[in-house]
Amino acid sequence: MKLKELIGLIDEQEQERWDTIKANYSEQQKLKGYGENGGEMIQVISKMEAINTTLANLNHNDSNEDYVIQLKAIT
Repeated sequence: MKLKELIGLIDEQEQERWDTIKANYSEQQKLKGYGENGGEMIQVISKMEAINTTLANLNHNDSNEDYVIQLKAIT
């Protein structure tokens, strides 16, 4: 997919998948800095980021009920 992206032959579905893969990889690399003993810290940071994303999405969508449900599920 990276090659397809570089040469401009990636379709929309592949681009969405590739963006998801890149985001997941970036997240893993960021959390890797806490080491193997930072399990609890990683969990707290992950939950805080999920809450932050959900709250940020409240401003961008009209169906706020979905995000309230997501926020309740996170906490």
